[in-house]
Amino acid sequence: MTERTNIKGIAQASLELTFANKKFLFATLILQILYWFVYIPAFETVPIPRDMYVREVQVTALETPTPQALRKADWQSVKLTWTGCCDKKYYALKYTFSLNGKWQDDLGLIPNIGADNYYVYINGQVLRDYGRLQPVPSFHAMKKDLIRIPRIA
Repeated sequence: MTERTNIKGIAQASLELTFANKKFLFATLILQILYWFVYIPAFETVPIPRDMYVREVQVTALETPTPQALRKADWQSVKLTWTGCCDKKYYALKYTFSLNGKWQDDLGLIPNIGADNYYVYINGQVLRDYGRLQPVPSFHAMKKDLIRIPRIA
């Protein structure tokens, strides 16, 4: 008499193991709830100080992406979330906020910019530049990272 072997797929086997052990499933669910609704809000979310909110946002379209064009620009106030999607233009956004002299350490900025190439200026100094805008734009994919803003900026 031959013994028959039933071969299961990985997905089917993992589902059977998970649902066969209901205590494991319940414990995993409880841990996930505790993590997302207790740990993250209490320990991971840093509150934004009141005086760090953006006071004003302005936008302008530029003929060329240069500091000279920025200085001559005609800025228009806009509300967030602003988008200039799909226009073949260079845009500049200006965010105004006040530190009121309370911040002793370096600050960080995480721009949420949906663009391949961009420059970040703080008080006229270039802090970050991704890609090339002229003569032919380069394409480096959209980047999101932390930009350190030193106190001297």
